[in-house]
Amino acid sequence: MNALKRRLLTKWFVEWLDSEKDTELLDMTKLMIERRTLQVRGPIKVIGFRKNLLTLNKNETEQY
Repeated sequence: MNALKRRLLTKWFVEWLDSEKDTELLDMTKLMIERRTLQVRGPIKVIGFRKNLLTLNKNETEQY
């Protein structure tokens, strides 16, 4: 029963998204989904930084 409920709600939500024109309501919905995602998953931990090799000079890329 739970799987059926999820499928129906997802289908109705996608149909609603396709038909909705109110940008404020869409923004509010996005914010609610992001908050719920944060509650379920928790904060994303940044472990380190990565250099973008496309922006480095040729001399710097030779070191790698």
